[in-house]
Amino acid sequence: MSSFDRALGDFADVSRREQAQLNRQQLSDHAILATLSGNFLGTLVELAESRSPIVLITRAGSHHRGAIVAVGTDVVALAPDLEGRRILLAIRAIEALRGPEISTGRAVEDVSDGADLASLLDQFGEDSSRVALLTAGGNRLMGRILGVGIDQLTLRLDGRESDADAMTIPLAAIDEVVIEP
Repeated sequence: MSSFDRALGDFADVSRREQAQLNRQQLSDHAILATLSGNFLGTLVELAESRSPIVLITRAGSHHRGAIVAVGTDVVALAPDLEGRRILLAIRAIEALRGPEISTGRAVEDVSDGADLASLLDQFGEDSSRVALLTAGGNRLMGRILGVGIDQLTLRLDGRESDADAMTIPLAAIDEVVIEP
């Protein structure tokens, strides 16, 4: 092999190494950019798409285990648990997520075609579903949904005989809803 061929081979080896290093750097740069541009709503949407099991930790200290099945404008819905209960969490009440497949999320500004807490509660209200609510102030309320307005929920509390003893709660005050099957 001539010295020219050796020099050409060395040059090609160096060029391949530099290209491989550049490719690795580009992958790293893309990962960093994805982290910087991602947001919490995007992370929730990705988790809903993957249906990965996670733990959602709320500001009240609750730990909800399950897969996110829907992300609305202001609410996250979890898959029914083993007892058939459905859990709705206000996005603003979620403090942390834990799980093996949590990514950095993508940039999502809104979920304009997603449901909101009012519409989901209204669906369950049609069946007179029994719910347990936790408010942002730490109040726990249990009862049957009587009606859902634009920004409020009316419950007949457990142990009350008539709808005259109903309680109305602003939707903005609701952090967690557990819907009985």
